[in-house]
Amino acid sequence: KAKAHHATQMVLRRWMGGDRKGILSQFFQDWQEYVKVKIQSDAQKQSVKDSVMRFIEGDQRGSMHSCFLGWMNYVRFELKHHRLAQQQQKKLEDIEMQMSKMQQKREHQMMRCAEA
Repeated sequence: KAKAHHATQMVLRRWMGGDRKGILSQFFQDWQEYVKVKIQSDAQKQSVKDSVMRFIEGDQRGSMHSCFLGWMNYVRFELKHHRLAQQQQKKLEDIEMQMSKMQQKREHQMMRCAEA
């Protein structure tokens, strides 16, 4: 039933907005729904995991362990993000250097043309 509803929505969007615009609209709506469901699912999994840890290790120790694991995952995510930001900064600096060299070369050519 959900697939039929989705297919009907897709056809209506394509008809109303044109093929490209309708498909893009449906894609972004589907992506938004996917992210919403994924966030809810992850939160539910974490809640179950926390409950099991507290049950197995006792409330205080389980809470501390769960907190530590959350912190550890956060640090890993931030390290990945930091490395990615550094790589992007390096690429940006390389591009800026290339642009500067191209501009200097272009100015040199213009000066030679002006002298002639």
